[in-house]
Amino acid sequence: MMLTIGIIFIARHWNCSDPSKKPVLCIHGWKDNAATFDRLFPILIPELSDYQFLAIDLPGHGKSSHFPPGMIYSVQDIWVLIKRIKNFFDWEKISLIGHSMGAQLSFSYCGTHPKFVEKMVLVSNWRLRRFNLSGNFNAGVQLFFRWLLMRCPLLL
Repeated sequence: MMLTIGIIFIARHWNCSDPSKKPVLCIHGWKDNAATFDRLFPILIPELSDYQFLAIDLPGHGKSSHFPPGMIYSVQDIWVLIKRIKNFFDWEKISLIGHSMGAQLSFSYCGTHPKFVEKMVLVSNWRLRRFNLSGNFNAGVQLFFRWLLMRCPLLL
């Protein structure tokens, strides 16, 4: 999927057949792209079928456009990007899944725009240690995200 909201953003949209499903915006880490979440969505969707997942390539990452010359990449510009995505899809509130740098961006957006965030999941190695992922990876990931999305309106 290609979104044009100022510049061109490439996104992967999963479980999006019904626009009334709760939106989850997924933000990747540094030097990464939206494909980070490709293995995760097929695991999550059977358990969280009332959610739609949108993973974007941040500006200058993956196949998305770079910012124009002279413009710096800042956290505040990502907040504007999130707002534009929300407006494009007419989403009132979103949940966020952020990995690495995406977790920092999600956390800062949630802290500055709390009325627009329903839930937030921050993915990092230290958090995953609480769950045994060595046996059945899919079951461990499902357990981890089900616990976070269903029981933690805000994970700090």
